[in-house]
Amino acid sequence: MPALTQAEARQHALQAQRGSARSLEILLRELIGGDIQLDNLDVVTLSVNGTAITATAAELNRMADASARIVTATAASLAVDEATHDGKIITLDRAGGIAVTMPEATGSGMVITFIVITKFTTDGTITLADLVNTALIGQASIVDSDTTDLIHMFTPAATEDLVTLDGTNTGGGLGCRIQYIDLATDVWSVQIVEAVGGTAPATPFTSSA
Repeated sequence: MPALTQAEARQHALQAQRGSARSLEILLRELIGGDIQLDNLDVVTLSVNGTAITATAAELNRMADASARIVTATAASLAVDEATHDGKIITLDRAGGIAVTMPEATGSGMVITFIVITKFTTDGTITLADLVNTALIGQASIVDSDTTDLIHMFTPAATEDLVTLDGTNTGGGLGCRIQYIDLATDVWSVQIVEAVGGTAPATPFTSSA
């Protein structure tokens, strides 16, 4: 099949928008084959078999952009935001610790995952943008690798909104994994998994007040 012209491509895009599976198939085949470029094509609403695709372009990019799944943090501080970090793995790569600030919890379902790839020798922290209203729920599971490999479980109290990772007893060692999920307005779920070789595992949760 000869390559589509821009006019033909736009026509097929409009037909695909109205639910034409055949037009969508033609567009995809041409795009995959590299025969057309739709740099200037503006499709307001796209549907497949009559079902509208309601995700925005930004949302599609955020979830489907495989080239940006890993975000490396090496600076002393990091301000997390949904557009840049939702669904990503943020590697914490600074021995001197990193001060992370999470955005407000709105119930968006945003998932942020941190993995420490350089052991902290100075405290790293994760705090919240709203320190007055926001609650943390969840737990930290910390294995005492020095002795019997017992798992110590810690949960945040109602007033505890700060996570401190000291690299020894509270987390922040190589491979430490922390995940935050925006569950509801003013509610972050947090899960921490770590094996420490310090004096004894201790809670990473404290109050910033």
